[in-house]
Amino acid sequence: YFRNQMSIESHVWPQALEDDLRVEAAARALCQRLKRPAWMNTQEEGLDARSLADFLHDHVVSAEGSFWIGNRLRSDEGEDAEHIGLLGWLAGYMNYLDRETGAEMSAFKFPGGATRLCELIAGKLSCEIRFEAELHRVSISDRKVTLRFADFDESFDRVVLTLPPRALEEVVFDPAMPKEKRCAIEACPMGRSIKIALQFSRPWWRDMDWNGGMHCDLDIMQTWDGTLSGGAPILMIYSCGSGAARLAESADPLEVSLTQLESLFPEIRESFVKGWFIDWIHDRYARGGFCYLAQGFVLDHWKHISTPIGPIHFAGDHTSQWSGFIEGAVESGERVATEIGV
Repeated sequence: YFRNQMSIESHVWPQALEDDLRVEAAARALCQRLKRPAWMNTQEEGLDARSLADFLHDHVVSAEGSFWIGNRLRSDEGEDAEHIGLLGWLAGYMNYLDRETGAEMSAFKFPGGATRLCELIAGKLSCEIRFEAELHRVSISDRKVTLRFADFDESFDRVVLTLPPRALEEVVFDPAMPKEKRCAIEACPMGRSIKIALQFSRPWWRDMDWNGGMHCDLDIMQTWDGTLSGGAPILMIYSCGSGAARLAESADPLEVSLTQLESLFPEIRESFVKGWFIDWIHDRYARGGFCYLAQGFVLDHWKHISTPIGPIHFAGDHTSQWSGFIEGAVESGERVATEIGV
């Protein structure tokens, strides 16, 4: 939905499709001259200094194309294009080029939800999992790593830290981190993203012969059917960038979201049951949905964010080539396992 006009993805507005193809061709051409990992492209300071918005401005002509391409990229990157570095985006775009059709992205759901995946992983661990233990300090001495929490200390031979950059920034390291490492963490921003789940008494979108998937030009940027097998009808809303910030800062994000959805689909309020608001922007231990690669980050900082400090290793999607995706989380786990020698 754009400016009260509706189009379907298989027959998107012709002018938007032309813009999309133009952007894709230009991105592919730039990727052909890039090396991996992206920080090896020291000759591409110009690309690292530009934003993704600059690149789109060069190749997108129509308003429909600006909306269609911008909304999808905002969803992928977790932030507005003005904040995304072009070289960092191209590094991620190269990952897409390796995929067979591109249709694999966001095509599947975890059976039972992501919680079930975490439960399966936890079930294979032989050690105790301790929740709500806030890390304050990391010390290295006598070949041991000591983690200091609010109420206890614990020492290990090796430690793997998966804290997001903004949370990791608040942890004290003794001895201090190398300057390059500290600067990389401080320079790694987290995108503004939120998620809202709306439960209805009936799946009204299916009555319309619609699967619930949508991009629109409102703050409720993207929707999809989040109903689990045998569960209550759930429509998910995902928003990033300035739109997400407006929703998060509103007096009642659920009400604002429902009202915006109602402006596109009247009569849905009568079947609304309840909703949930997930605010990663203001979450103390996240400070954002996931990291993005800002202008200047790739060449100045990216190679330092994953490097270990002696027996301390760093994992999480922000330390990977697939930053922002679950593929990156898995990639970082495999890298750390290799570093440790597992």
